[in-house]
Amino acid sequence: MGLFLLLGVFALCVMIGAPVAFSLGISAVAAFWYEGLPLMIGFQRIVAGISLQAYLAIPFFIFAGDLMFHGGIAARLVRFAQAAVGAVRGGLGIVN
Repeated sequence: MGLFLLLGVFALCVMIGAPVAFSLGISAVAAFWYEGLPLMIGFQRIVAGISLQAYLAIPFFIFAGDLMFHGGIAARLVRFAQAAVGAVRGGLGIVN
């Protein structure tokens, strides 16, 4: 029954126009409350999942791409790759 509550509250929140992140949080809190579990367990699991170093690579990768774009190196890399393969079909994909 807790699963149906979780999915139902999530669907309801999304249908009324709440952001997905808030919908996930509200539905998780509702499911924890229904099952009688302490909310501290959920918060501990969230913090333990966030502290993984692999998840830090995602924002750093985006930041590096943004730096390359604004610094102009991205355009130069694309021009170099196009010069390296010429007019070969799928050339940029081959270079990557």
